Amino acid sequence: MILHRLFPILLVLGSGLVPPALAQPQVQGDFYSGARRQQGAAIRFCLWPTSPLYAFDKAIGEELAAVQLLEAEFYDAPQGPAGTQELFEQQLFIHLMDNCDAAMGSSLDWQPLPEWLTITRPYISIPQHLVTLSADVSTLDGLPAGAKVGSVVFSVADMVLALYLEQLPEHDRPVRVPFGSGEDVLAAVLDKNLDAGIVSAQSFGAFRQQHTDADSMRALPPAPLTIPPATYGMTLLVRDRYLAQALDQAIVELERDGTLDRVAQSFGYVP
Repeated sequence: MILHRLFPILLVLGSGLVPPALAQPQVQGDFYSGARRQQGAAIRFCLWPTSPLYAFDKAIGEELAAVQLLEAEFYDAPQGPAGTQELFEQQLFIHLMDNCDAAMGSSLDWQPLPEWLTITRPYISIPQHLVTLSADVSTLDGLPAGAKVGSVVFSVADMVLALYLEQLPEHDRPVRVPFGSGEDVLAAVLDKNLDAGIVSAQSFGAFRQQHTDADSMRALPPAPLTIPPATYGMTLLVRDRYLAQALDQAIVELERDGTLDRVAQSFGYVP
């Protein structure tokens, strides 16, 4: 899954061997072959080993290849130490030139997208969940005054929650408790140090897979908050627009037959 500048699962970069109009990243030719791979009846996807969507992306890649009657291959794209956006784009360019046809996990929030890249339609939209152990809670505004609600600091959900709470009368207001990660929020809910938490569906799905005692946790829509979901597609080189269109068609087919929803449900990405 690719990633934009805020996520560890983001893309990597390239050089100037393509038409100048594409404004490719400046990468020395010694770092990549620049030759199109001969993969026959296979399609190879780049995956990001550190991405929380890694297993989900692999499952979706298998389904996308099957729709096109192709064999799915996967390449775990190594990521160097954190650097600049320019360095990330150079690494992504090299991977797409030499190692894979499409990089998964790319955030559609990545703006502006480099001119040498194209991106497919989204194959997953990751919503935010209100998570609680209480059977009496169905919405955020059903929490009593003084209830503790966790959120991931500096996230969009955290900012939306803060603004919502400020509008409530102080004596009716739950208490916002910021944490460093979705996993920390969920652990506090499970330990009953929080009454509820707002986390992404991917954080919730991963946490439940890792903690057998988390089955009692309930994931609900975060009403009345309106928090935009995070959407992810695949990035490809502009020269591969035809393949991008074929992948778009495959995504549409998986939407129609319910495969995307089924796989997302199996990973806990749907409430």
